[in-house]
Amino acid sequence: MAWEVANGAIDSSGVHVAGTWQSWNPAGSQMLDTNGDGVYHITFSSALGETLQYKFINGMDWNSAEPTTDLAACGVSDGFGGYNRTATLGNADTVFAPVCFGKCYDCAVSIDEALGSVSLFPNPTSGAFTLERTNLVGDVEVSIIGLRGELLNATKWDSGSSELNIDLSDLASGIYMVRLTADEGTRTMRVAVQH
Repeated sequence: MAWEVANGAIDSSGVHVAGTWQSWNPAGSQMLDTNGDGVYHITFSSALGETLQYKFINGMDWNSAEPTTDLAACGVSDGFGGYNRTATLGNADTVFAPVCFGKCYDCAVSIDEALGSVSLFPNPTSGAFTLERTNLVGDVEVSIIGLRGELLNATKWDSGSSELNIDLSDLASGIYMVRLTADEGTRTMRVAVQH
């Protein structure tokens, strides 16, 4: 299991993980960065085929547990308004890919990886169009920008939602920029409105 540090701010008591295999003890399983690359690892034993639930902790108590609101796409409800990470072990040793604290993906993920799977249709449109994505992790701010740079519309595309419908039928025919802003950066697409 591995966790990657996004901003390098590690608690003086270290990085820990708590989960079903160790009775949810926030100080019981310290993770180590053995080669100084900012990725913390731990090796532990658990039954093959077992489904685990867990959270990363930057410290040794629940007050420093990762924020879990962004984990809806890769986790299960923890019963307290947040989410636990979840994984099912295979029939052999299992190695988990590193993930970023409080996120479902690797900290090094690029904007192309995070939002590269977004499609916009129909294009051209008479006004209404749909944005669709396969990567459901993270909220995305969607801004409609005119060719002069003016902000015409802004909305939030919630984490876990695969589609977002936008209606520009009140705007004049023309080309508009659709700016997608996520934690990883910004991507811009174009949409043509034809009345």
